[in-house]
Amino acid sequence: MNVLDKNISYSNFDIKNHIQKKSDTLKIEEDKLKDEISYDITYLKNTLRKVQLAILILFFVVIVLEIMPKELLRDFETYKSDTINVLTIYTLIMLYLDKRKEWK
Repeated sequence: MNVLDKNISYSNFDIKNHIQKKSDTLKIEEDKLKDEISYDITYLKNTLRKVQLAILILFFVVIVLEIMPKELLRDFETYKSDTINVLTIYTLIMLYLDKRKEWK
């Protein structure tokens, strides 16, 4: 029996339907990937913000309590108050940015 002898129904093979199904599948996959990427980006932003805040608090504690070798910073006493002021302001800004999302 020859392939050409068979009666093939063109109604079973609808190009529009096939293309529509493929485009719907691609759109679903694309939406899933966008959701995953947006979740990863927000997680990264939150993690970086928390790490920055922890480092700032650590710096602030080190400077206020003077937990450092004096040989490293010989002129530290002249810049101590300025450093504390800058770190305090920056820490307050970071705390505000961290808590702002919880307040919404």
